[in-house]
Amino acid sequence: MTLHHVALIGATSRIGPTILNAHAQASPPLSTTILIRATSELVPSYANSHLSTIPDLPTHADLKTALEGHDTLVCALHPSTLEHQLRLADACVASGVRRYILADYGSVESDGLAVAELIGLFRNKTIVREYCQRLTEVNGGSVGRAARRVLKNEEETKGKLLYVQIFRVSQIDIPEVYLANSGGKTLEKIDIGTDEYNEEMKKETRADS
Repeated sequence: MTLHHVALIGATSRIGPTILNAHAQASPPLSTTILIRATSELVPSYANSHLSTIPDLPTHADLKTALEGHDTLVCALHPSTLEHQLRLADACVASGVRRYILADYGSVESDGLAVAELIGLFRNKTIVREYCQRLTEVNGGSVGRAARRVLKNEEETKGKLLYVQIFRVSQIDIPEVYLANSGGKTLEKIDIGTDEYNEEMKKETRADS
């Protein structure tokens, strides 16, 4: 079954314009309702789209009404809006929305226990991730295209947790690139187990605090 009526919330966020632009470039353009708060800046519209205003602090009833008649919600809100995104999930169920694309772009292991323990390193990983996300936006809005392709392949993606990787670089790849461009410099390779590595990083984090 094809998804025909899409609602997008968070069109003015950092990632929102990328997704909105991908919808605009679809052929034919996806029928999209852009949900915006009463005090939000206006966003550009395109063929088969229209704006729908919701309150700045929408209730469950407000969101349910706004989502009725849609089969998909694409969320591009900032991750800090936790309660609002949970409320959106409830509204999707109540209004009959069949597909809810979460605002979980650019993260794979951010909820892992090891990452939580090594918060200092995770902070650095986040900086790198955000930098890479900016690169994907410069190179054609890959996140937006990924969201669009999920909508066009409902049966293949139904009931599945999807990880969409635009690029994948391992810790082995990075030294190889460095050596190839270092003018003859060398690196010492030390093999270390995960548990031992985590303990060493904890010691360094405690020493820096």
